[in-house]
Amino acid sequence: AALFAASDEVSRAEWRAYVGALALERSLPGIQGTGFTQMIPASRLAEHVAQVRAEGFPGYGVHPPGERDPYSSIIYLEPFADRNLRAFGYDMYSDPVRREAMERARDTGMPALSGRVTLVQEYGSEVQAGFLIYLPIYAGGTQPDSVDARRATLLGFVYSPFRAHDIMRSIFDGRLDDADIELFDGDPSAETLLFASTQRSANARFVIDHPVDIGGRRWLARFSSTPAFERDQASAEPGLILFGGSTLSLMLFALLNINAHHRRR
Repeated sequence: AALFAASDEVSRAEWRAYVGALALERSLPGIQGTGFTQMIPASRLAEHVAQVRAEGFPGYGVHPPGERDPYSSIIYLEPFADRNLRAFGYDMYSDPVRREAMERARDTGMPALSGRVTLVQEYGSEVQAGFLIYLPIYAGGTQPDSVDARRATLLGFVYSPFRAHDIMRSIFDGRLDDADIELFDGDPSAETLLFASTQRSANARFVIDHPVDIGGRRWLARFSSTPAFERDQASAEPGLILFGGSTLSLMLFALLNINAHHRRR
């Protein structure tokens, strides 16, 4: 967003150089890319498509097809290779889940996290849940004061897509010996599950839910104890305390009883 604020126009080459210099794959392992999606009024769609095709992409088009207003299109996305090529030209505003986050970012001027989605980059047998985060870009490089002005001056969004399983695995990196973790987008269910470290045991002794607020959206992290953790926590101390305390109480009672009997005599 700062790059757009500092430039009259950001070219494709400038975007590639800037994102490459950030080296986000080292600081944010699991990030799928960093891109810019442009908002396009329906009246300017043909002009937009012609302009991008003239940049050396003769097969470019905004997808999915259909008439709507406005359109959006992913025009920059780095790294521009492999899975990310499938997202080039995709209209995220056409999807209700993505659109809700985009509109929230547009109206607040703040980063907005989307709900659970399947990224357009997904294909084949290793499809996993994903999510996106958006930050709005306004004309003039500054954030307008009112919601109406923000809507009127919106140029597009810088955004990043994440594959949930990849980024969570990179965060925990095998450090999950004591707990299984499930991450839900909202209330826990199979439809909202973003990530599960393993198949949680229904007999887990300790289970705790922890809400996490990120980008205007609430996730639920559920931690469940593993058998290894429960074995480590197993202890004879409670039983020893019960037995020892009861024995001591009986001995004290017997002593007091003998003393009382002696005093009566």
